[in-house]
Amino acid sequence: MCACKVAEQEHRYREFLRQEANLPVGEWTFSDYKTAFAGEPDTTMRARINARDTVRAWVAGQTTHTWLFIHGLVGVGKTHLAAAAVNALLGAGIHARYEYVPDLIDRLRAGQADNSYGEEIARLKGVQVLVLDDLNATKSTEWAEGEILKIIDWRYRERAPLLVATNAPLEDMEPRTLDRLCDHQL
Repeated sequence: MCACKVAEQEHRYREFLRQEANLPVGEWTFSDYKTAFAGEPDTTMRARINARDTVRAWVAGQTTHTWLFIHGLVGVGKTHLAAAAVNALLGAGIHARYEYVPDLIDRLRAGQADNSYGEEIARLKGVQVLVLDDLNATKSTEWAEGEILKIIDWRYRERAPLLVATNAPLEDMEPRTLDRLCDHQL
């Protein structure tokens, strides 16, 4: 194959990855992540720097962990880090997908009515790296918690890379889901 065809195929693949990534609108990079805000204590700044550096190292494969669980208060930048992780993975040619969990639950529920449920689950299983943002962000039903648990459990059994971000109090999370997310093997 000639160099121009190879370049064309690579361009198409990168476009496919970008479309599949499902990133929120905006620029999401580690260098754009703000670590300091006026009036905040130094401990907060250090925590943000540590979070950014941890996610960056995870994306670069510089850790032995397959999963990353980010837990923190509202407004500390979890979504930015989650989207920056997907953006960096795309730059490395890795098939990654960002999912805002409340929207994902809505699509899964609608998929039961229009028969796209299986396709949606297959898409989530097919990505190399899945990012679930705002887990338990809204009041959840037993059905929704079960669907998320199925996705997390499948990735757990397959040892497939997963990043999860939440601000939900840990005691409010579904116990089996929390058990999976806190497994030190991953």
